[in-house]
Amino acid sequence: MSNANSEEAFNIRVGYYRPETMEIAKNELRETPEIKEAAIKELRELLHSCPDIHYRDDDDFLIIFLRACHFIPRVLLK
Repeated sequence: MSNANSEEAFNIRVGYYRPETMEIAKNELRETPEIKEAAIKELRELLHSCPDIHYRDDDDFLIIFLRACHFIPRVLLK
């Protein structure tokens, strides 16, 4: 692979999602900016109320779990 091709192949924009990807996230996971923000806040509150659970507190880490439960945090702690 030439240098030009390898630079193009690994030109990754972090934090960018194609419009099609955002539409799938909205339709299948209920993921919108408003729902995502509220769900992260609710999940943090739920986790803070459980002193025996140790976890990373950054948004990207918490979103991994929120996508699995369609952004309904209380489902995770049942």
